[in-house]
Amino acid sequence: MTTKIACIRCRVETNHDVVESHSKRYTQEAEPEMGPDWAEGEWEILRCCGCETITFRETWTNSDDIDHESGELEKLVSLYPPRGRDSLPEKPMPNLPMQLRRIYREILKAFNDDSNLLCGAGVRMLVEATCIHLQVTDGLVPRKDAHGNPVNDANGNPLSDRKNNLEGKIFGLAQAHHLTDRHAQVLHEHRFLGNDAVHDFRAGDREALRAAIEVLEHTFENLFELGARERAMRGRGA
Repeated sequence: MTTKIACIRCRVETNHDVVESHSKRYTQEAEPEMGPDWAEGEWEILRCCGCETITFRETWTNSDDIDHESGELEKLVSLYPPRGRDSLPEKPMPNLPMQLRRIYREILKAFNDDSNLLCGAGVRMLVEATCIHLQVTDGLVPRKDAHGNPVNDANGNPLSDRKNNLEGKIFGLAQAHHLTDRHAQVLHEHRFLGNDAVHDFRAGDREALRAAIEVLEHTFENLFELGARERAMRGRGA
């Protein structure tokens, strides 16, 4: 049996196989505290026919939920994980350390649940956790004047200050050759989402949050996945 629902990974409606299902009917006779005369729940495990991502679907109907125009019963359908047009699926990153994966998944859950304040704070936490995992405690931050322009010494060489805050750690990732300078700069620009959420209790704009999460995903691809693939390829060639 197949059914069509929105796939959280394919980002469009796709056919899903019903892997397993269970249903139960409740009545006032058996459940005296019930409001409606009867209610019926159905729980299904669904698998996308394209990417094979698993979804859990819960469907409820009861005697009181009737569309007065059509006379038909209305269904309350919930999908887990929740999804919408702007939902973000989890990227498959098998080499991502478990501690970072746990925070990453919670960030995605917060984003997909529209919990933007928690998502913004999580972005900062994930950057901090990445630096701790890689044992990066500080870094040289380019010095800038009040207008944001680089500050140079008398010989025209750029000046830097060593900092152990999040800004310093991000540049430290590049100086330890975990990231390119450009990638560190992009990541630094997005760190203020976390700062705003934690210190000013402001929720980030959803598109900015999406961009920050995508930057982190790209960071993890560079840090953990590409190296693992290269080692696997060398192993096969040996």
